[in-house]
Amino acid sequence: MERSDLKQEARKLALSEVSRKEAASRLGLKYWTVYFWTKDLKIPRHRDTSKQKRILDKIISDGFYIANGTDDLNTLRIMKERKGIRIVSAENTHIGFLKGNEEKAFNGLINYRGLSGANHQRLNEIRKAFGIKPQ
Repeated sequence: MERSDLKQEARKLALSEVSRKEAASRLGLKYWTVYFWTKDLKIPRHRDTSKQKRILDKIISDGFYIANGTDDLNTLRIMKERKGIRIVSAENTHIGFLKGNEEKAFNGLINYRGLSGANHQRLNEIRKAFGIKPQ
């Protein structure tokens, strides 16, 4: 690979979810070479952790994620601004979902908890927590 091609590839990798160190390793370059080639780029300081990726995958597939303890809740809070996650408190737990997917998250929670036969008032309280107009 020519030097200009390596530079372009290093820049492309640095803008993706790959660290400069990882980009250098993949391309067989020294870290400082990749650093100088990419120092003008606006690379996010915070990279997604494997836990954040796992939670986001769960939210995308199921429509919601139920926080299991303080650590999960804190992870959702970190993801809130960067990923468009909304956190609500319903049914004595914290639930994260993507903004704009309130109905999907509500229906997912109802099915998950087996609440489809719950009384009208209880379902409306949960709808309200999700920001959905009560029926």
